[in-house]
Amino acid sequence: MPPDVAMVSANAVVNDARVVKYATTVAGLGYDVVAVGLSPDGARAETTAGGVPVVQAALPRSAAPAAIWRRLTARVGRELRTRRRGTPGTLRGSGRRIDLYRRRPWLAPGRLVLRDVRRQERAVLAELRRLRPGVVHVHDVYLLGAAVRYAREAGDHVRVVYDAHEYVLGLANVVPRRVAALRLLEERHIGAADRVVTVSEPLADLLLRDHHLAERPLVVLNAPVEAPAGAEVRPVRDVVGLPPDVPLLVYAGGLVVERGVQTVVDALPELPGVHLAVIVNRPGSMTRWLRARAAALGVADRLHFAPFVPPEQVAGYVASATLGLSPLLRAPNHDVAVTNKFCEYLAAGLPIVTSDTPAQATLVRELGLGTVHVAGDATDCARAVRAALAGRDRLAARIGGDAELRHRFSWAAQVDVIRRLYETLAGPRPDRDILADRHDRAQGDSTR
Repeated sequence: MPPDVAMVSANAVVNDARVVKYATTVAGLGYDVVAVGLSPDGARAETTAGGVPVVQAALPRSAAPAAIWRRLTARVGRELRTRRRGTPGTLRGSGRRIDLYRRRPWLAPGRLVLRDVRRQERAVLAELRRLRPGVVHVHDVYLLGAAVRYAREAGDHVRVVYDAHEYVLGLANVVPRRVAALRLLEERHIGAADRVVTVSEPLADLLLRDHHLAERPLVVLNAPVEAPAGAEVRPVRDVVGLPPDVPLLVYAGGLVVERGVQTVVDALPELPGVHLAVIVNRPGSMTRWLRARAAALGVADRLHFAPFVPPEQVAGYVASATLGLSPLLRAPNHDVAVTNKFCEYLAAGLPIVTSDTPAQATLVRELGLGTVHVAGDATDCARAVRAALAGRDRLAARIGGDAELRHRFSWAAQVDVIRRLYETLAGPRPDRDILADRHDRAQGDSTR
């Protein structure tokens, strides 16, 4: 029997926290859900994530010389970005080159610039035709075209949800030709989606304005799921070997120049006795560069790297820190972002020090959650950290004492939005304890 919903993402699904949260939540609401992604090794595979079936579509590898060239240029690009000091001026966004390609799309033809996306579309479209879901919930822009094409082939009963994780026109670390081609892809297909969902209120406003949508996109924050009852995680303070009285800043998120962690490292000489823990998936060029930078500044003993933990355990992991950091550099996409880490810090009860990216800075200032610094400015970052440390007890009490605030930035609050969306698209289902259902599924997976 065809599933009610296919969650579609241009990755392997199993490590995409937002997609897995959605899939388990919608399944918990009573819908039959299958997640569809891409095979990491090219061969079709079936697995599970959070108890939800996952199909990883076969993705034939491209011609060897082209694949080698893409991998080489991607690696060189990462190394070059890592070697320069990240400042707001280094970030790409909706600049003149993107405007040029948008005015003259023949300079950035999708069939050439997005050849990888076209291959992914064909692979996923084949799976959608086989599964025949009634709702296709497509995450990010890459496979939006495949979802719309399937819906048109299948008939009027199929619904499409476009979940816009990013402001495509403002992507900070994507070359301008590709940004322009992705934006054209979005423009071409977004109007065919039955509903649009996104990750922040400012981004919802931009999508409504830019695409002249009939309805304002719904907002589902990148909020953390509550950890299963009885789950334990070793505190990050213990992992890096610091006693409770040592001020510990923590950064939990992707580690690329555009995220601005180097700003905090540069600030450490102005913050005597303060340590920084950076949570990373694996060592790489960025960790090596940060270590070298810290050594040159004489603060290597106060920079620590800690390993990743499962997404639902992040809040418990970082709760032993003193402050949570979000030092994003300025870029159009960053300016409208409310990040996973922002919500995770609040779940952990941590005051936040954020750069002046408007979406997060506005929340910090208006809700009294911490302090704000100028993006890329190490001296101002040090000032903001000192101010947050001075008011830490007050800020932590304000966050910890406001249950409504913590609920607003929790996944439980986002479930209410998702429930209304799916009741509209596919009709209501018997009510369930969604988080308990997810925990039961996850525990079942762990025993297999």
